[in-house]
Amino acid sequence: MTRKSNQKKQSAVHWAVLLSFALSLQSALGQDNDSRLIRRGRLAFETSCVDCHDADRAMSKKKTPTAWLETVRRMATMDDANIAAADIVPIAAFLAAKDQPPATKVDGSDQSPDSEETDEPEAESSLLDSLSDAGATGSGLSTSAAFSTLWRGGDDSLENPNFFADVWLSADWQPDGPLRAKATACTSCHSDRSGGSGFTLEMVEAYAAVDLLSLAGHCPKPQNKCDPSLDLELKAGRFIVPFGAFSGVIHPGAYRTVTVPLMYNMGRQVYPTNSRPPVLPMPYSDEGVDIRTKFEIDDFKATLDVYGVNGLQGFGPGVQFTPSRSYADNNTDVSFGTRATVGNDIVRCGGSVMSGRMQNEGSPNLNYHLSGFDASFNTCDNMVRGSFEYAIRRNDSIFGPRQISYGTTTDLDVLLWENPNIRVHTRYDTLEHRDFAGEEGIRRFTWGFSTTILAGSTLIIDHEHWRFSERGPNTNILGLRWLAVF
Repeated sequence: MTRKSNQKKQSAVHWAVLLSFALSLQSALGQDNDSRLIRRGRLAFETSCVDCHDADRAMSKKKTPTAWLETVRRMATMDDANIAAADIVPIAAFLAAKDQPPATKVDGSDQSPDSEETDEPEAESSLLDSLSDAGATGSGLSTSAAFSTLWRGGDDSLENPNFFADVWLSADWQPDGPLRAKATACTSCHSDRSGGSGFTLEMVEAYAAVDLLSLAGHCPKPQNKCDPSLDLELKAGRFIVPFGAFSGVIHPGAYRTVTVPLMYNMGRQVYPTNSRPPVLPMPYSDEGVDIRTKFEIDDFKATLDVYGVNGLQGFGPGVQFTPSRSYADNNTDVSFGTRATVGNDIVRCGGSVMSGRMQNEGSPNLNYHLSGFDASFNTCDNMVRGSFEYAIRRNDSIFGPRQISYGTTTDLDVLLWENPNIRVHTRYDTLEHRDFAGEEGIRRFTWGFSTTILAGSTLIIDHEHWRFSERGPNTNILGLRWLAVF
């Protein structure tokens, strides 16, 4: 009996050792998978996410793996976003890991402190498993907000001086499947509901979209992509029309100056040239449909948008941008446009065209055409960023000569100090206007800096020097913008 008892004890010990080894191996493999995932996510974050905002904004926030996954998926759907579908989970893992216990560092290395073994190995769930569960069980609904309070002054000729609150509120629905939807509202001082003036809350986006490739077959979770290197999406409703590179960064949390470029600016000009319309005020939202394709070839990524929208409205001398923002349109002629981009993590180029008829139904034919080109670069270490964009609009006028507006913007942004994060930016932009009343041009040089302050928010300070070709003295404007994104 004693011999048999000893054999049973030895057998139990052997099985316990094997079980312990298996659990340790499983845990080690899980941590190794997490480490590789986090390292890949860090590289993707440093090359993709910082195109639109500094790293401090994300690194200063704490969220659950589910919330990070929803955030990254939402960012990946933004126009001109440089986030590949295959990088969504790694980026979410990298951001979630910084909020995890010391066992998993953000850089992906193991730093397991000495501790007593636990009898509950299931408590050490893999970060990859938690993200997979998040993609499978999450509601797909996420919300976001951007509060951008700006102040401009320094000259009595400034249009809409002093304070303005540029607030954007968004809700994204991205469930497990091919469908998604988005709604965004923002504050505005130019609305067709207020006669072109007065503070209002307007709908920037309200659309539904379907992933056509995912609709055709079952796709893995949580990316919902049959082929991570290819996207084909149909969007319908009200959306920001993808004309020009700046349309993809018009969200106040994306651009890095106090105001937008002259050729896309409306409501923040200087008298007496404030009556001269820009090429296209941003954001330009309209109702229609957009077919968007994104694909990757080696290290290069390309996008193509083909859309049909209600289009611009106008009468008399030319375009009237306030009614062009209306939610309804009595013009039965659809306006068409397209935008294409191609590039890698360092250099990117794009081109845009849009044309249509802008008159009300039954009025004389008044046609318009817009075209533009843009290019940008970003060094691998995110030290230096730069961009150039040109856009032109030509439209008919009942007074004879065509109305023409065109302009350029050239930006350069340099990291001056990393901790604290301080970046210096410069911009030279122009706006030229030609019509029956003559010619007029504006030159503006802007310089300033931005820095990360409390809770990852951003403070931007700019000095603008305005020069006019025909009339008015040179003008100097001081601007400040405080930005908080949630």
